[in-house]
Amino acid sequence: MNGFLSFTISLCILRFFLQRTIVDFSGAGHGQAFYKVNLSGLGIYLKIQDYAEALLADYRPELLKTPGKVDAFHFLENYLGVTVEFQDIFYPEGKVPVAGATIFNDEAIMVFDRSGMKVSSIDVPAGTVLIDNATMKSESFALFTALHEGGHYCMHQGVYKLDPDQVSLFESDCHVVKCMRTTIERRGPLVTQKDFREHQASTFAAAMAMPRPTFIPLMRQVIREAGFSEGIWVEDPHGDWEDQFKLDNMIKVVTDTYGVSYTTKPEEIFSMKFRSVYK
Repeated sequence: MNGFLSFTISLCILRFFLQRTIVDFSGAGHGQAFYKVNLSGLGIYLKIQDYAEALLADYRPELLKTPGKVDAFHFLENYLGVTVEFQDIFYPEGKVPVAGATIFNDEAIMVFDRSGMKVSSIDVPAGTVLIDNATMKSESFALFTALHEGGHYCMHQGVYKLDPDQVSLFESDCHVVKCMRTTIERRGPLVTQKDFREHQASTFAAAMAMPRPTFIPLMRQVIREAGFSEGIWVEDPHGDWEDQFKLDNMIKVVTDTYGVSYTTKPEEIFSMKFRSVYK
């Protein structure tokens, strides 16, 4: 089956699961309450992992059999069909730098023109992922950021993409997702609707980078080699993963094998992946 056609079909399936959520995302009040109360019952994060692994099975099925690094930029451009551009994305002085952005409609984006040493506006077409040049200084962070933006593109078009036949009642850049580095590395409670969407995008990225069919057996092997036996996992909800699980080798294995590391993805995603080892 054609890769893009297969992607489109699987995207429609995910949207079926997310349909009410996507509608409620764009509102406030009741929409936010509905999301908080009901999504855990729907097992939304398990569905996101299933969805990401289904895309991976169509894109690079060998990565579900043998642990390895996914080529995030190739996946975005050649499978999802998005355009990837690298820019110095402008951010106001004193604000947090932007790591990446997903453009859902044709938009003018402010960037820093180093050749002219000035801020300028460039026209960016819909279906573009922008990666800040500073993000590329870390291979692992760039990989995770690219997959994170891919998660937004796959799952949140119902929130951000404008219908040309409708009038938008929201601010002009509501159809652009700008992800700060601190957002992608986010730790802490999920409060706003945007927090939850960012967490969903990171869940997608983690599932693409570290699919369960290879991640779980690999980590079980590392744990056994460290002298631990398989059994019940007990976790201190207020503890620190690095303090609780002093297996430096495990962190190294994750980084070397999948190209991502504990420091370049959210702590809650990291702990969720490890809890899956014994579930």
